Amino acid sequence: MNTPNHASQFRSFEELEKSLKSTIESLESYRIKQRRKLLLYAFLGLIGAVLVVYLSFTILSFLGGWGFIVAAACLYPAAAINLGYQKHVKQTLVQSLVNSIDKSFRYSASQGLLRERFDESHLFPSYSTYGSEDYITGKIGQTAFEMGEVTLHRDMGGDNVDKLVFKGLVLIADFNKHFQTKTFVLPDAGEKLFGDIATYFQSFSKKKGELIYLEDPEFEKNYKVYADDPIESRYILSSSLMMRLNWLKDKVGKYKVYISFVNEKMFVAIDYGYWKNLFEVNIHKTLKKNKNVEVFYNQMLACVSMIDELNLNTRIWTKL
Repeated sequence: MNTPNHASQFRSFEELEKSLKSTIESLESYRIKQRRKLLLYAFLGLIGAVLVVYLSFTILSFLGGWGFIVAAACLYPAAAINLGYQKHVKQTLVQSLVNSIDKSFRYSASQGLLRERFDESHLFPSYSTYGSEDYITGKIGQTAFEMGEVTLHRDMGGDNVDKLVFKGLVLIADFNKHFQTKTFVLPDAGEKLFGDIATYFQSFSKKKGELIYLEDPEFEKNYKVYADDPIESRYILSSSLMMRLNWLKDKVGKYKVYISFVNEKMFVAIDYGYWKNLFEVNIHKTLKKNKNVEVFYNQMLACVSMIDELNLNTRIWTKL
């Protein structure tokens, strides 16, 4: 797989790692101190819980309520310490990673992509609950973008556990061409792997569009294209854009990529599923040589560099 020409303009994690050394060492000291506090509160909470059980079988059972109070009073700050650590790491380390790509980019751990902005993509039309965090916004050249982690669930009714529809990174960027119709670029694996999503898009192709076949064999292997205007979809999906989308698939590896072109914007959703929470760290694990740091930097970098790699800064005619 050939790498597009501009990929080298951003620093690799190996190049960045040295400059992050002091930040990571400081955070590691902070982690150790907070972990000690957490374990102390957890231990005291455990003693309180044991007292509740023990006293309930003795004539001093009326004191069991005090044991419950002790347990609750200790476990609550333990949880708060863990959440505080997560927040501190995001504010310090993730902000540093974002600024290392471009100092003008803005990051917020608590904010996310607005639901109405996400729904504009029409990628996942059937879900019940929406959540988003880890919001990044900025501009590369003339191209404004925003991205965030998004989680979608569908209510299965009754006592059934909600079904995870999507969990991953979503990028929204201004596209560099005028268009009026919708084009969807989906993983090529069909109903066997994608279930409800594939069924929806098969229905979509019958009711609102058609399956489009393109000339790039590698692209055809990676994706399936549905559109309600074959001519405009081919106008959008130029040979250079298909090459860059192949590069993106190669970059994210096993994760599934969903793309739509709607309202003169490009929406890219990278689905991690249950096994990844993009920006989370574990207070019980060291940040030194932590692969999570490298992983979420590389994923951010893949999305940001994609704006350049997809040639979005090359404006077409009057698209300014």
